Amino acid sequence: RRLADAADFIAAVQKAMARTYPGVPVFPAWPRGPATACVSAMDGVPSYGASPMFIKESEDFSHGLNERTPDRRHPAFDDYYLSLIPDLSK
Repeated sequence: RRLADAADFIAAVQKAMARTYPGVPVFPAWPRGPATACVSAMDGVPSYGASPMFIKESEDFSHGLNERTPDRRHPAFDDYYLSLIPDLSK
């Protein structure tokens, strides 16, 4: 079994986003703070991430002492990941 490359990953993310949030564009972005992918990249392991989360900056508590995600977004997460993961595991 081969690992997904960037094109496979982007195609799967676009499909999952179109299913979960029709009309919302997909675009590359780099997280503001340090990410696990930085460590993987130093070892030559390509890492990709794609979150279906839309939050205001004032609600972003990523990787802090008070890390949390508002509950109201979880049903959309389920739809997104139930579309994305099967496509990436082919």
